[in-house]
Amino acid sequence: MSSPRVQAVSQLLLVWLVGSIVPYGAVVLVIAAAFAQAPGVAIALVMVAALVVVAVLFRVIAGATKSAMPLGETGTGRWGWTLLVLGGGAVLLRVGWSVVDSLDSRPSLTLLAGLPFALVAGLLLRGWRPRAVTAGVLLALVVAGSALLRASGPDEVEERLQAANLRRTTYYLVDIPGYGRSVDSAPGQDSYLPAEASAIKPYVFINVEGHGPGDDEATPCRPTKTVTLANFTCSAEPGGLTFFQGYSELGYEVDLGHDHVVIMGTAGAERDVLRGGAKTLHRTGQVDSVGQPVFSADLAGFHGKPIEGGRGMQYLPIGPNGGPDAYRIQLMAGLYGTVQDFCGAARCETETDGSIYRPADGDQPQTYLRPVAQGQVMVTGGEAVDRQLLHRTVLAARPATDREILANLRPPRNRTATERYRAWLKVHF
Repeated sequence: MSSPRVQAVSQLLLVWLVGSIVPYGAVVLVIAAAFAQAPGVAIALVMVAALVVVAVLFRVIAGATKSAMPLGETGTGRWGWTLLVLGGGAVLLRVGWSVVDSLDSRPSLTLLAGLPFALVAGLLLRGWRPRAVTAGVLLALVVAGSALLRASGPDEVEERLQAANLRRTTYYLVDIPGYGRSVDSAPGQDSYLPAEASAIKPYVFINVEGHGPGDDEATPCRPTKTVTLANFTCSAEPGGLTFFQGYSELGYEVDLGHDHVVIMGTAGAERDVLRGGAKTLHRTGQVDSVGQPVFSADLAGFHGKPIEGGRGMQYLPIGPNGGPDAYRIQLMAGLYGTVQDFCGAARCETETDGSIYRPADGDQPQTYLRPVAQGQVMVTGGEAVDRQLLHRTVLAARPATDREILANLRPPRNRTATERYRAWLKVHF
């Protein structure tokens, strides 16, 4: 071993040989000890002994081939080389083992076990050429291992469908002009909202609350000795009206004889409508749940009813109200029974394309049902959703593509690092 080149080749072969035989022998001894029901201490001693033997043999190799590497010039350098080859090789062996163990067909690991140690030793050789060759071999192994790993294992699309408790026949998506999938969309029950937030009108309601004689409860513009409602600004208007504005509400307060009345709307309520209602406030002759007089108002475009179990009256817009749910379109696919099961007591309408429309009824939203190859597609719409848009949506619904499944469905939990890497390869390559 006089020539550095001969020493380099000899070093790599010896490192490969030691890295293959000793760990394999240790594994055999550990398995035999486990079958013999040896105590855990004995198994641990076998593993420690194998580690010491490998380290000592690597140190001997470093001394015998010291001219093949820069670290071989000093005793400290040779010990450093020993630790680098042992530690780096062990890391590569662990990674390689997990990859090989995940393949559908596993090659023999007896001879391959020493390769990671030889690769680390090759990166520490003298001269850039052997280092470049070693780096190229390492890169080729990474690429080949990644390709084999990607080609192995279960189908990632089926894995994600199963984790979400879905099937290809029950996961449908749709492209709706002007709409996008909502952030709270659940797989298999995908919901869509207008892409522009300004297209969603706010949910509006107006409450009227009366305070009779002796009721000194604090209101936005009428504090008590002990309570002041913060974050309201108040200003007087002609006709004895007091306007108030808060973070998310506005309204008027009015004194009618010995009564004090508050008419308050959400941020979407128009001030003119509230002012007009404040001018028409009058007693209904009823009392609310706490014994205070109930007042009603004439509010253009609104209809009211007493608040059940609460105070006063509440007014809602005549026709569609606002808020996200009023504009939400939800898509589902599955088996929803017969037409009679779907319609129940509702008066359904059948379109010429075979889809069935069920109008909104109470808590049930307007819904379209369309039969497909292996089930049915159902689309529901909020009260502000146009029926024709809902009809076009149910006709445009289609099974999700593989790319959409991978993008929308989360991978199964509790995966190993190798399984996560394989999934990443399947998704991106």
